[in-house]
Amino acid sequence: MVTSIRQAPARLVAVAIAASAASSAGAQAVAPPPAKLRPPAVSTPRAIDAGSWIRQDDYPASAVRDGEGGIVAFRLDVDAAGRVANCAILESSGPLVLAETTCRLLSERARFEPARDAAGRAIASRYHSRVRWEAPEDPPPPLPEAGEAIVTATIAPDGTVSDCTIEGGGGPRSEFAEECEELRFAPQPGPYAKPRRLRYTVRVEYLGPPK
Repeated sequence: MVTSIRQAPARLVAVAIAASAASSAGAQAVAPPPAKLRPPAVSTPRAIDAGSWIRQDDYPASAVRDGEGGIVAFRLDVDAAGRVANCAILESSGPLVLAETTCRLLSERARFEPARDAAGRAIASRYHSRVRWEAPEDPPPPLPEAGEAIVTATIAPDGTVSDCTIEGGGGPRSEFAEECEELRFAPQPGPYAKPRRLRYTVRVEYLGPPK
């Protein structure tokens, strides 16, 4: 907190000069009272439930998609009621959307116990901190349901797969769909260098707890 002393108005200065001149003729001069200093702050703003200001589900969708993260350093102007009056980004190592999201959420959610001066009065102040944004990892897939499916596909001489189909499937078909998407084979040299059809069975079976 910067303190300041206000300069006496010109009219009062003129009165003081006139009073000084009158004192030479026997009049008593009265000096103006000194300016009153504002008490300095003796406490800083204290964050209230800072962990709830920015949550994982606040992560911008574009940053999640691109796997972007970073550290955003910020400054908050906190008013005497403990609310954010202004947010400024001091430094950011990530994309602009993370900096913008940081200030937007802090302005909406951040609350403080305000700073106080020596007389115990709540006063405006500033708060500095930073947020680390880390792109969430893809959650692990759930356990597949038990079932069986027959995968049939055409394998080209260069090992690529086409005409892949799935028949049956006791569990959800999505559990076996990756089989078609992930099929890859080495090129087929010599007499095998021609398209061939391939059929195999995929089975998911649970055997109970380990013994």
